[in-house]
Formats: sequence, C-alpha cells, structure tokens
Amino acid sequence: MSTTTDAALAAAAAASTGWRTVSFFDACHTPFRGAGDDLARLCSELDLVAGTPVAAHGFVVLADASGNLHVASSAMPRAGGGGGGGVSSSVSVESFPAVDDGMRITAVTVVADPRVAMRVHTKHEAAAVTLLVAAQEPDGAPLIRVVRYDPTATTSQSLDTIHAPFTIVRDLRMPASLTAASALRRLSLTSTATSGSNPALHPLGYVTHVAQSLPPAAPAILVGFSSGALVLLRGDVLRERPAGKPVVLREENNADPVTGLAFAGSCFFVTTAGAVYCVTPRDQLVALDAEAGAVVPPVPFPKGGGSQVLVVQHQTLVVFCAESGRGQAYAVGDDGASAIRSIAWLNLAPEISGAPSPYLAVIATDEVLQRDTLAVYHLEHRLCVHVARFAHVRCVAAAAGANLLVLADTGLASEETVAVARLKEKPLAMRLDELVQEHLFTTAIALAGPSAGAVAADLHGAYADHLLAQGDTSGALREYEATIGRWETSRVVRKLSSRPDAQPMLVAYLQTLHERGVATADHTQLLFHALIRAGDHAALADLVRGNAELPFDVEVAIRCCVAGGLWDVALDLATRHAQHDLRLQILVHRTHDADAALAFLGSSEMAGDPATRLALVRQFGRALIAARPGAATELLKTVVAAAADAGTLDLAQVTALARLYPPQQSSQLHAFYRFVLFDHPGARAVVAADAGVWNAAFDSCPDADAAMAVLKHPDSRVAADRALMTARARYWVHATLYLHARRGDARAMIDVHMELTGNVAEMVRIVREHGSAEDAPALWTAVLAYTAGTDPVRESDLRDVMAHIDAAKALTPVQVLGVLARNPAIRFGLVRGVFAAHMDAARAVVAENESLAATYAGETQRMHGEIEALEAKPVTFQVTACAACNTPLALPTAHFFCRHSFHVRCLNEASSAKQCPKCFREHRRVAALKKTLAAKAGEDFYAQLQHADDGFGVVSDWFSRKDIR
Repeated sequence: MSTTTDAALAAAAAASTGWRTVSFFDACHTPFRGAGDDLARLCSELDLVAGTPVAAHGFVVLADASGNLHVASSAMPRAGGGGGGGVSSSVSVESFPAVDDGMRITAVTVVADPRVAMRVHTKHEAAAVTLLVAAQEPDGAPLIRVVRYDPTATTSQSLDTIHAPFTIVRDLRMPASLTAASALRRLSLTSTATSGSNPALHPLGYVTHVAQSLPPAAPAILVGFSSGALVLLRGDVLRERPAGKPVVLREENNADPVTGLAFAGSCFFVTTAGAVYCVTPRDQLVALDAEAGAVVPPVPFPKGGGSQVLVVQHQTLVVFCAESGRGQAYAVGDDGASAIRSIAWLNLAPEISGAPSPYLAVIATDEVLQRDTLAVYHLEHRLCVHVARFAHVRCVAAAAGANLLVLADTGLASEETVAVARLKEKPLAMRLDELVQEHLFTTAIALAGPSAGAVAADLHGAYADHLLAQGDTSGALREYEATIGRWETSRVVRKLSSRPDAQPMLVAYLQTLHERGVATADHTQLLFHALIRAGDHAALADLVRGNAELPFDVEVAIRCCVAGGLWDVALDLATRHAQHDLRLQILVHRTHDADAALAFLGSSEMAGDPATRLALVRQFGRALIAARPGAATELLKTVVAAAADAGTLDLAQVTALARLYPPQQSSQLHAFYRFVLFDHPGARAVVAADAGVWNAAFDSCPDADAAMAVLKHPDSRVAADRALMTARARYWVHATLYLHARRGDARAMIDVHMELTGNVAEMVRIVREHGSAEDAPALWTAVLAYTAGTDPVRESDLRDVMAHIDAAKALTPVQVLGVLARNPAIRFGLVRGVFAAHMDAARAVVAENESLAATYAGETQRMHGEIEALEAKPVTFQVTACAACNTPLALPTAHFFCRHSFHVRCLNEASSAKQCPKCFREHRRVAALKKTLAAKAGEDFYAQLQHADDGFGVVSDWFSRKDIR
C-alpha cells in the first residue's frame, strides 16, 4: 500500500481555503488486530454494490452482488486478552446472506435504534444497530428488508431460541407505481411475496436511498427511488404497519434523480442533482435551494446540531437549515482540480472521559493525478487536522480507541488490492501543544473545554504571557483574569508586581479578584495599602463610597480606613455593604453613639432579618444597656417578640439576653422578664416550662408586689426554698406567707406574723384556715401564748383568741389557764366569763345524763313485768289468718308470744331467724337495752371496742340502738 501524508500539502490546501493547519493524527504502523485483512480481502475480491462500503455508528457495511452483507466493527481489547500486547484495537468481520436468491441489493442504510435493548459489555464495544437493506426482487419490485445486527451476540442454538448477530425483522414491500391509485391501496407491508409481475411495469425503479427519523420525532422512513420518486412511510415501520397510506412526496423524475437522503433534528433532507429540499412536519417537500443540487449525499450534524445538514455544492460545504434555508459555507477544495466524492462525520470516543471529537472527513478525487485526498477537518474551530493521499479511498470510519479506519486501494500496478490503514488521534496534551506552537491559543482553550481545570488555566496563562510580550495589556489582563480560581493568584501577582509598567494591571487584577469573591484579606490589604501609601485618601474614600462598585473584604477595608483616620468612610462602607456587625462596632465602640446603634437595630431593615438582629443584640447588648437602659430594654422586647412570632426563639436565646443586664439594672431586667413571661404569649410558651427563668424573674423583682405577681402566675415554676430565702431576706411578708401557705406550714406563717407584723387577727385566721385538727391545739397554744405575752397585754386580742379557742374546743380550760398563768399581769376577770360558760355547759350535760338514766330504769321495770307474765301464765292463740300472707292458717303453723301466727312456709320465706318477723326489731331493741344495762353494771363500751375483731360493727351496733348520741 502506498500512502502519503505531506505537511506541505496540508498547509497549502488549508491556506487556500482559510483553514488553519495542525496535525492531530498520526499514521499508525501497528495494524488493527483481528479480521482487518479479511475486510481488505473482501473489498478486493467481491463485486460490491454501488454505494458500499457504508460507514456509520462504528460499523463498515459491505454488500456484494450475491446478496450478502459483510459487517466490520472495531473494539478495544478486553483486559487480560491476548495478542498484540493489548495495545491496538481489533477488527471483526461477520457475513450474512441478506436477500433471497434472485434478488439484488441496491442500497444499505445503517440506523441506530434507541428502543432496541443494547447489550453493551463495555464502553468500547459497539451497540446493536438496524440495517435497512434495499433490494430488488426478481420481478423488479422494490423491497426493503429490516435486519437487526448485534455484534455482542454469539451464534449459538438451544432447544427453543437462536442467538445470532443477524436477525431479519421484516420486509417492507413498496408500490409498483405511483401513478396507479389502486397500487397504493394494494400496498402491503407484510412479508407476503408478490409474483407474476413484469419488471417493465415498475416505473419506480429500485430503491437507491433510505433514511429513518430519530426520536423524539415521529417514526417514519423516507425512501428514494432510481426514478427520482420519493415515498414517505409514517409509523414505526420497523415493527408495525405504517400509520395510514404512504405519502408520495415526489413523482418519478428521471431527469433529476435523488442523490441523497438524511434526517436531522426533526426533518428529512433530500438532495437531487438540481436542488436541495426538506420535508415539513405536514409532509410537504419544500425547496431550500432550487438552483443547485448536490452529487454527494447530505450528512446531518452530530447530536445537538438541530435540523441542519452539510451539503456539497461546487466543492464547498454548505449548511442548510430547515428553518432558515442556506447558511454558512466552508470552502474545502484546493485548486479546483479535485472533486469531493464523500463526506462523513467521525465521532471518536474519548480515551478516558469527555465529549466525542466531531471531525469531518472529506474525500476528494484529483481528476488529473487520479488519486484521492483524505482531509480531516474540525469545523467548529476551522482546523485542518490531517491530510493524506491514497490511490483510492473506499471508506473512512471511526474505530474504537480514538482510531480512524481507512479502507483504501494500495495503488500497486502489479495487483489491485485493498488495505486497511490506521490513523491514531494524538492525545489531548499533544493536540494542545500543536495549537500552542502555532499560537492558536483561543482554539486550544476552546478545545480543552471549561472542565480541563489546570490545563485550561495554563493555556490562559501562556496566552496572557504572549499578549503581554506583544504589549497588549488589556488582552493579557483578560487572560490572567481567566485563570482566577484555577491558578494560584500569587503567580499572577508576582508577574505583574515585577513589571513597573504593569501596576495598573495589578490593581485591575486585584479588583477582579474582589469582584469574583475570591480575594483574601491579603489581596484587600494590598489593594488598599497601595492607595494609602500614595496618600490619596480622597481616592480611597471615593473607592469605598460607591463611585466604583467594588466588592472587597469589608473588615480589612474598615481596618485600613480606621488606621487612616477615616471613621466616617469606614462607617459608610459598613453601611453600604450591609456589614451590620462592623457598623455597630464603629457606632458602639468608636463613635459611642448608642442612640444611632439602637435606632439601627430597631429599624425596618433589621426587622426583616430577626435572626441577624438577635445575634447582633447579643453581641452589643451589654454596652447598649449600660448606655441606654430603658431604650435597650425596649429593643430587647422587640427582638424577643419578633423571634417568637417567627418561631425561631428558644430558651437559650432568652437566657443569653437576660445575662446582658448588669446587677445594678435589676429593675430593667425584671421588666424584660415580665414581658417574656406575662405580656407575650409566644415567648411565654417557649420559656414557661423552665424553672430557671422563673427563679431569675423572681430574683429580679424590685418589690413585694412584683414578687407576688410572679409567684401567683398560673405557669409559675419558682423554686419554693430559693424564693423563701429571697423573700425573707428582703422582708416581703406577703410573699413569705404565700410560700409558707403553699407548703401548708401554718406554724411558719404564724411565726412570720409574730416576728414581723404582730397581727393577732391574722394569726387566728391562719389557724382557722390552715391548721389541721392534729396541729390545732399546738397552734392555738402558740397564738394564745404570744397574745398573753405582749406588753402591755392587748385584752381585746386576748378575749378574741380565747373565744375562738372555746368555739373550736381546741384547748381545755385547764390548758388555757396553764398558758395564761405564765404572765402574772393577766387578771382572772378577763377569763371569768369563759370559765362560767364551761361550768354551765357541764351542768347541762349532767342533767341530760340523769334524765336518760331514769328513762332507761322505767323501761327496764316494764320489761321485767312482761317477762314474768310470759313465764307464769298460759297463752292462747286465737289468730286465724297468717300475718305474712293474710290467708287462713293451715297446718303446719308457727305461733309467737307476740300474738303473731304464720304458715311455716311463709315464716321460712320471710326470715330464717327464730324471731317474729313483725316484732324482731323491737325485740332487738329490748335485748340491746338489757345489754346496755349490763354494760352499765360492769361491761364497758370501750372494752368491747378494744377487744372486738370488727370495731366498726361494734360502733354501728351501738348507734343503731341509740345508745350513742
């Protein structure tokens, strides 16, 4: 094989058309592994169909006159695979009889079907594709056979399935003629064969071109015939019947044959010998260029290129768009002696990561030298990246591993053979070096891409150095700025600092650092110190006050301004840039303007950001409280209310705000706590459950009334012991009494009055309301002793206490006398009335007991008489009716001495006791009376109660007999 790659040839060709020449490919002497020689042999030995080989989607498809398909694909070697050291790609070739005997293949189209399940083992292996094989049947009828090819499948057969690389999906049979409407109605897209027709009756001819739509466009197939006719088949014709009748876009026109079909974006494009068309969504054929056509089929732009195709017209690549028609043109011919024969996109898979490289291969034939020139272009950057001459180029295809597979004739006179050449794309670093050597910095930067990181930064830096050397300071500054975020800024600072004439660039570069928010404090100091060293305070003030909108490190800027004595500038700087903490630092600690600080914190600007305001108040609140206690407390109330309403208030924040108050501001602290606990429900809901807040609020109370308000609040959680100590220490009587009352300590309450007030009436009230029955004697004794021990004795209080003791019967007269006897100054006349009343009451009790005893004696005497009569005299029972059921008596009967008679059955039903049911209650009372008399004779009630198992029963029994009153 004779192959020539001439740099001078490439440079001359590029210079004549405005392309910039670089070398991105090397001719690789290591051949493809695998069946590369088989592919070359097939091209040499077979009678190939016109239009093949076809290269698309990583495959090279050949069709021979015998109706066979030969598909070549490339893949990177698997890890651990043998042969060749695993350094080169491999080529595999598989063949398949695509049509039946008697048929001939007329065209082949390779279609990528995204809806077919792809079994891709690695990223270097090709995916399955669909081959649209156009053929002509023996009777001349056109046919499209759909063949699915999966390079990952293996030829194997099991009991029920066959897994093979090639699978015939279906046949699409085309109409015999477009002029016969009946023929269209008889159109069959099934696999049913037609026979008995004469080829002469098929004016459509054979299929020369086929194009298929791609998602998201509606599925359709456009078919071009040798007669120049065009037929559009709507619907997923690869698997289903078309939707409706075929659409005839163009009748037979042998004078203007179809030269190519393509689908791009959402439209079909058609080229003929005399025009360029597109098919609208309404299935109309619209001419984009009616003056000139194309011999070479159009090629759609790679994915993302929209509805655009490249069309070769007069040795020029012209972009046609479905919406705007003819567009940009690229001149690729050199001297006019070459005719472009083929163009194709070469999408090379990236070596490691990144997007594919969109190269365009242009094959042109020199009519004088009878040789082909293969030129590879990069349209986006207008680069000619490789030029080589061959005897005859059959096909160019992208292969795995960033390789180009070139199928070309060797050109030897002794034998006409075909060889497979391999072009290897250079690594990205080498391609960028090629561009930099040619001073194509912008192209190198674009080729590297924004994700190149340090590589792109180095390119921008090299470009900046190049521009700076040429005196283009503005361009150099622009490129230096492009390195921000990927280069160390110190590299640029050192370069610019070393050049006296680059000081304005240095300032501008530092300004850009601040604009992009990547400047550090050192950068800000460098920028500000440069202005301060120059003594241009006016310029510095103008810089920070807004004449130049320059974001920078405000803290450093303020430090510089303060160092220069520009406090007003620093304050204005902090205000404009919303540096609230710095602004307050100046107001509070520099200018000592507490009123301005409070006004700012209470402004609507800060009200819109309650969280920030709360943090600032916590930071500067202590100083503000010291300067303006009342105003600062009102501000704290506002802050707490805003935070509570926003749902951001918590216990820690309230505690932190309370700690801002110094000890001498307890009244303001209590006002703050009162607002939190009493006045604002939202704040109270946050802190009401915490005892610490309530304790602190109680400790901050300025007087007893405030303390009582805290203690009596329904949600109060004040610790009693702590509050009691505070209340006693501050002589808060009501609070102390309230706390003792909550604990139920009546004696302590009395002691408080004894120590602090001497109010006997309150002591009496406390004993009556809070003293228990067990504690009452001791409490009354204490009150009586205190009242009797006053000097002078307050007789009215003493009489009142004794009256209450007598009414409650808490102390006996003897106990009262014992207490009063401690003070010899008390006259007996003060207590004579009390003791006289006790004597009268005792006499009344004695008289009542004597009357009761006489009554019991009479009853006893009467009962004894009745008993003697019963024992000595007979009793005649003359009752004839039962006392229970009031029916005549009938034996057996029961008679009682009380003159009551019963049927035995009625007696059993009435009572099981041996007593008269009518008189047993009276009998029980009499028996009890006897027991009472016996008890008085020696049996004591208390003795019974002491020895009884059921004491409650004994008491109940005595009560039922009314022996206890």
